[in-house]
Amino acid sequence: MKLILLTLALLFVSSSLALGQAIPAATRADFQIGGTYSYVLPDYTPQKATGYGAYADFFVTPHFGAELDYHHAAISQHAPATEVSFDYGIIYRRIYGKSRPFLRASAGRGSLNFPTGTTGPSASAAYLSYNQFTIAGGLDFEATRFINIRAELEYQTWLAAPGLINGLTPTLFTVGAAYHFNPRYPVY
Repeated sequence: MKLILLTLALLFVSSSLALGQAIPAATRADFQIGGTYSYVLPDYTPQKATGYGAYADFFVTPHFGAELDYHHAAISQHAPATEVSFDYGIIYRRIYGKSRPFLRASAGRGSLNFPTGTTGPSASAAYLSYNQFTIAGGLDFEATRFINIRAELEYQTWLAAPGLINGLTPTLFTVGAAYHFNPRYPVY
């Protein structure tokens, strides 16, 4: 009886070890992180804005992944007016040699910071934040083994709220470069 119980206990404990090679030992992902320069049509003023940004893409499959995107734009005619957005979402891409066209849908938060019109030591500024949705399309191009160049058109929709009754719809034209951590796409 002791031999049967000992055998059953060993089988029970070692059964999970038998599955050791059933799951892949490692997953190879495709990851890049980069910086951007943006030309912005802000929608609330006829003046244009320029700014900078950053993004990170993470792909576990050849076509679908996730992206974080940050933009900071300053309106030079109304300094210190700024428009800042941070969003996250899904990205779909195709791979054609060194070209990778993509589409992105994301959600996040947008903020406006602008002077209220008063001047002098008692000057004040308004800082307003809104939920926003973004659709974007563009092209990543493999310039070198580790560097990708990006061109993108992004359309944002900021939701209506107090202080922004009709919402905003800024459009961004972005160019940038990214360091590609896995220069050869993994075999999935």
